[in-house]
Amino acid sequence: MLLAGCGGLPDGDAAARVDGTVVSRTLLETQVRELEAGTDAPEAMDPERREVLIGSRQREVLALLIQVAAIENLVAQYDVEVPAADVEARAAEELEAFGGEDALADVLLAQNLTPTLYLEVLLPTQLAIDALAARLAEDAPPLETRTVRHVLVDSEQEALEVRAALADGEDFAAVADARSTDVGSAMTGGDLGPAPQGAYVPEFDDAVWGAQLGEVVGPIATDFGFHVLEVTAIDTTPIAELEEFQIEQVVGPQLTELINEAFDTAEVVVAPGLGQWDPVTGAVNPLPTVARGTPAPPLGGAGQAEG
Repeated sequence: MLLAGCGGLPDGDAAARVDGTVVSRTLLETQVRELEAGTDAPEAMDPERREVLIGSRQREVLALLIQVAAIENLVAQYDVEVPAADVEARAAEELEAFGGEDALADVLLAQNLTPTLYLEVLLPTQLAIDALAARLAEDAPPLETRTVRHVLVDSEQEALEVRAALADGEDFAAVADARSTDVGSAMTGGDLGPAPQGAYVPEFDDAVWGAQLGEVVGPIATDFGFHVLEVTAIDTTPIAELEEFQIEQVVGPQLTELINEAFDTAEVVVAPGLGQWDPVTGAVNPLPTVARGTPAPPLGGAGQAEG
């Protein structure tokens, strides 16, 4: 990573400290300069406007680096590590997907990002967050899940016809295969697999969790159409065995809470002249004593990090 413990960099290279982790001033300056170089004719810009733009970019990039440091410190508490080979492989995939570094740089510039920030800072952090989510899923107790199968049709009348066919003894899987407009589940007899409460849209979810085992329920109207459903199993399932999107639904709120708490509780010291950290918004704001329009401190200029 491009951040280091407080013993790894001299004070003069500290743009900020996050719980003792140094955010590199050199990294900040090089990335802001790279963003400036990508701006059309920066030398032709009004000097005052150019300085304001530089200051804004400094604070935006610095906020990103502070957030990354806080997340790295959080992930370290769970002994989660992402192999360098995984990061390199993902970076290579991203570069290929965008058509090379130049094409990627063009896309990122509009977001005030550089390839370095994206590939060497954001990507490793996202992989670390993904690894932390997986760890949370592994450590979480099993959830009660319900396995449901359904037939989705376009009208209430069709749903009533489906119920009548099932009442006459027709096989649920065969009816789903023949009539369901949910093509994906129709291929497996309408089976949606095990899912925790809250995994579906509210109307469907309420019907699933209000049904008895083996009870055919419907028509249930949702934005997708009209459903006839049957709960085929009630189990407890380890979170790690759920579908990826279901794991995200379960672990996501806990992960978000941990990250927000990391931002809120981090001890952040920003070098003089670079701004003021706001843990609520995750931003670096201009110092309140600086008048609107005052140029940002020159890159590499005065104002060293507090010790």
